[in-house]
Amino acid sequence: MDQDRETAAGREALRRELLAYGAASRTLNEWISGARALALLRAAISSGIFDAARTPSTVGEISAATGVEGPRVADVCLALEAHGVFERDGESYRLSEDYAALASPDALQSLPDLLAKERVLGRALESAASSQDAAFTELTSEDASAMALGVGMRPSSPTARALWASALAGMAPELYGLWEGGARHLEIGCGAANALLSLLATIPRLSAVGVEIDGGAIAIARRRARELGVDDRVELRHADARDLDEEASFDSANWSQQFFPAEGRGEVLAAAWRALKPDGYLLATMFGEPPGSAEALREPTGRSYALDRLAYGGWGVPVLGVEELREQVEGAGFEVLRTVSPPPNPLMVSRGIMLARRPKT
Repeated sequence: MDQDRETAAGREALRRELLAYGAASRTLNEWISGARALALLRAAISSGIFDAARTPSTVGEISAATGVEGPRVADVCLALEAHGVFERDGESYRLSEDYAALASPDALQSLPDLLAKERVLGRALESAASSQDAAFTELTSEDASAMALGVGMRPSSPTARALWASALAGMAPELYGLWEGGARHLEIGCGAANALLSLLATIPRLSAVGVEIDGGAIAIARRRARELGVDDRVELRHADARDLDEEASFDSANWSQQFFPAEGRGEVLAAAWRALKPDGYLLATMFGEPPGSAEALREPTGRSYALDRLAYGGWGVPVLGVEELREQVEGAGFEVLRTVSPPPNPLMVSRGIMLARRPKT
């Protein structure tokens, strides 16, 4: 009898340990499942299986369209169905409603571009503890282009253009009115020109110059400008923003400061000050403030801030709060007018803007 009790007690102790381990690993298991699901989605896109299901298609039809053997296609389709990417109707598979929306040509961001950007950020996070990361300006052209394409909303989407224009009109109405009247605008660190081309496509009297240090990103920006039919109103320069030599030539400038390492930021701001006309406006995108409590840190926006701080900080970019950025901008001679933080947008690194002005004297 005593032995039976000991056996039962031992089994109960093991059961409790198993339950405790399961509870402790719940979040980790969710992360692992998410990583596997992303790997599956990337594989489906790169193999062509994802695109083949934009219209209802059987396993055999998808196999013929992609060149992937039938049994492998069947397994991929089953896994995609399990994760809500595909829906099945009889023998045919098609994109689910959510993924058809995400993969639409008019979606706010290209799904492959979004995944490519996250892969770059993932590598940055994996190496963040080593203190051996390259500066953002030293990323490979492939990675720099992936970041340039994946951050923000794509200018080919009418909805994205309208959202960006509406946000800026609300946050800086005096600046937006200036653009509508036919201003000359400077984009410092334009990347693949997501924001710049969206503005040009929305505001027909606006003209602009975009400056970008990465040659791959600027080539993409030039191609997109031609596709949108705004290339006659924009000059896209492959150059270091510190080398800008215009003086009092622009009515406004936007500085994507989240992509500028600590070294050289003062020179970039000095170049922006010279390039702006007296009373010209400077927009600076912001990381926003750190979470104010342990509870806020564990919220989705708090977790996003912490990961951005780690990744971008690893690239040598100072993750400045509002007052720190204000001090830097004012130290370059600008007058800060206000800061505005719109509702979070998961596609944007920016958590708001700082609007400043070059004084007349």
